[in-house]
Amino acid sequence: MEAFRWFAREFPDDCGETGHLLCWTLALARAGDELGAANKLRQTMLSNLYVLPHLLGHPVARLDLWHSSSDAQPDCMRA
Repeated sequence: MEAFRWFAREFPDDCGETGHLLCWTLALARAGDELGAANKLRQTMLSNLYVLPHLLGHPVARLDLWHSSSDAQPDCMRA
C-alpha cells in the first residue's frame, strides 16, 4: 500500500493504466479498504471497458464509442 500512496503523491494527475489500477484495486481489497477498492474498481472499469468482462469470461464485443487508445479496445484482450 505504501507504494500506491507514494505513486498517488508523486503523480496526482496520472489518469491510470488499466493493469496498474486493477492491481491497486486488489491491494485495497486485500487491505480491507472496501470503499477505496470500490472506487478504484470504478476507475479501472472506466479506463478500459473491456477488461473486467474479459477477466470474468464474458464475451467481449466492440462498443460503439471512441476508443482513446489501442489498449482500450477489445482486440487488446486477445492473447
